[in-house]
Formats: sequence, C-alpha cells, structure tokens
Amino acid sequence: MTSLPLPSLARRTATALLPSLQAGPSRLPFHALPKAAATARLGCCRYAHVSAPHPFQHQAEDSQTPAQRARWEQASPEERKSMLEQRRDRKLAEYQSKLKLKAMQEGVSSVEELRQKKLQEAKAASMSSLKPASSDAPNADDRAACTSEVERKDAEVAAKIRAQSEAEARRKLESGQLGSSPHGSESEGPVKPLHKILDVEKLAKESPDTIGKLWTGYHTLKGKLSAVIPTASYLELTANARKYPQFVLPLPREIIGGEETVEGSDATEQPQKQQGYEIQYLEWGFLPKPATHKVGGDPAEAIPDPTTVLFTPLAEYKMRQEFAQPALILSHYTDLADSKGIVLMRGEITGADEAADDASAATTTEGEGPKGNKVSTRISQADAQLLSMTLQRFYLAPKMAENGMESRIKLLETFHAKPEDFKVDQLVKASFEF
Repeated sequence: MTSLPLPSLARRTATALLPSLQAGPSRLPFHALPKAAATARLGCCRYAHVSAPHPFQHQAEDSQTPAQRARWEQASPEERKSMLEQRRDRKLAEYQSKLKLKAMQEGVSSVEELRQKKLQEAKAASMSSLKPASSDAPNADDRAACTSEVERKDAEVAAKIRAQSEAEARRKLESGQLGSSPHGSESEGPVKPLHKILDVEKLAKESPDTIGKLWTGYHTLKGKLSAVIPTASYLELTANARKYPQFVLPLPREIIGGEETVEGSDATEQPQKQQGYEIQYLEWGFLPKPATHKVGGDPAEAIPDPTTVLFTPLAEYKMRQEFAQPALILSHYTDLADSKGIVLMRGEITGADEAADDASAATTTEGEGPKGNKVSTRISQADAQLLSMTLQRFYLAPKMAENGMESRIKLLETFHAKPEDFKVDQLVKASFEF
C-alpha cells in the first residue's frame, strides 16, 4: 500500500464525507468515518505527561506560599507528618474557637449547652412540622409517648456510660494509673504519682528534714526544680489559689535594640540592650486525692488536695488558648502532708515544642513577636526558680512581712474583679520590690 501525503489524505477524506454532508446538517458518529480519517485524527494526538505522586500530596494546602510548597516537597515523610499534625491542631483550635463564639452569640456558657439547645430546637421543629390535625389527636399522644420512651432509654444509656466512666476514674486513682487506658495498659498521666518517683514507704519512716534533703538532692541530680513546703503554708497558698486561680507574673528579659533609632547614631554601632519583661500566664489546677495509703502515704481523707500550676507565655496563650504549651509545670504532692507536715513540690520545664519549632522555623511566621522575633516557650532553670519565688510572694503575701505586701494583694484582687484597671508597670514593681 502506497502511503499518501497528508494533503492527499485530507482531500480523499473530504471527498468521502461530501455525500453525507450534502445529505443534511447532522454530524456523523466517529465509527462511521472512513478509517483514513480516524487515522489522521489519532495521528495528531500527544501523550499526556503524568508525574509520579508524592506522599501526603493530597493533604497539602492550596493556600501555601511558594516557600512553604518548596519546603513541603523537600521534607521527609516524618517532617510532613509533623507538619500535618501541627496543621490539624491549628484547625481544631480554630473550630473550637468558632464553636465558643457561636455559644456566646446564642447566650449559652459552653459548647455542650449549645449542642443541647440545637438538639432541642431541631426536635421542636420536627415535632411542629409533623403536628397532625385535630382529628388525629390520639395519634399525637402516641407519638409523644414514643418520644418520651426514646428519651428515657437515652437517659438510661447516658447514666450507664457516666457510671462506667466514674468507676474507671476511681480505679485509676486507686491504682495510681492516672493516664491508663480502659483496657488496663498503663501510661504516664498528667501528673506522675509520688510512689513512682520515690519509695513512699521508706520516706514515711524518715524525719521531715531527712525527707526534704532526699527530695531536693534527687531533683538536683535530675536537673529539676524542687522544694519542701510546710503544710500550714500550703493550705494558705491553696486558699488564695481557690480565690484567684489565674494570674500573670513578669520574667525579666534583655531586649537588643529599641523601636526607634536615635538620630545621628552610627549604623555600625552595636545595638544597645534594654530591660524588658515577658509576661507569664499562670493557672492553678486542683487534682483528686490519690489513694496514698496503699503505698505508704497518709489516708486520702486526711490530706489536702494536690495541685498543679501551669506557667505559659502570655503571647503563646493568646495565640493557642487551651492548646498552648506550658513552659513550666509545678506539681505539689500532699501524700505526707498529715503525718510529716510537709508538701513536696516538683517543677518541670517542658521542651516538647522544640521539634515543632525547628520544623516550622524556615517557613512560618506564626508565633512571632515584634520585628519578626520568634516567641519561644522555653525558659531556663533560673527563670523557673524566679517564677516559683514570685508566685509565693503573691499567694503567701499576708505571711511575708515585707515591702509591697498590700500592693500584691490588691493586684490579685484587681486582676479578677476589675481587669480593666490592672497595670503591668505596677505588677513589675510589686514583683521585684524588696
């Protein structure tokens, strides 16, 4: 068969189609075309270029900047997983904030109340749309009876679930498994029990002075903050904590350079260091009493509630709210408060956010302070000690006969009663005035 040049092929195709085109305006189906025409059409096609898929590509955001997309392409699967977890946490925080805002707009105090309100409105709407005529009144009564029966069964199921949850919580408290799963697998809870740090049975046989030396010596070797508080002081501390569960404390910081440049100064000169303060937001938390009598401690009914104090940079807390990572956690153990008259304090500086900070340092500006300086939630051992001492100056103010006692009490009251009158400069002065 002699191959024809493309112009000849086109003329023959047109000649073959001419009778059909003259017959009417309707188009021919593809299978009715001569083979030469089909071959000519297929000969003009090009293969599409399909690139290989990348892991996690379907989860990448379309709103990323070119720098963020470049970092996403170069990241390893572990880094991408970490970045996706951060993104998921941010989305969850945004969703929680929107729900809280919606609850405030609806005039309820919590998301759970908002959910119940919406369920009631939906139920009322469905009942009104299905409302029968007056002749069907018995049927309406039957439906109401069925609805009440369903609600009763739902309430019974909810009561059973609540009872199981409470029983599981009691079991964990008695066994010290504050963070264990319902299937019995143990994991670290929010606060590590005292009997998992030291042998409480042996401690109970020692004097308070010896216990204090062992406690502080152990944590000095571990590089952690520790203290021994008399039970009477701890009771006064927690009494004020119940009245003022939140507060803010300043941390001294050196600021390199200022907001304004002095006219006539040499641009090559080293920037001057200025004194500034980082505000730490503190929250008190009261924990259930542990079953200490099983591991050598005092009976639970004879001891005060153990507590925790979370210190979080205010900038971090404003940005992430309840999802903010605390910089310092103070835990107070009351296992020996009755028999020995002491409460053991343990301070831990958190560092779980370092990996996330390193992973997002190149592309993100989230959590940045003025002039692009990154907000860090890390504090030093000296910062932790200063925060612990300043906490006692405010919450044990009546017992500390020193300058500024009245001003510290007034600041606590103002922070909760009249926050609009709270002054940071007065806070700084009262915190470090001796």
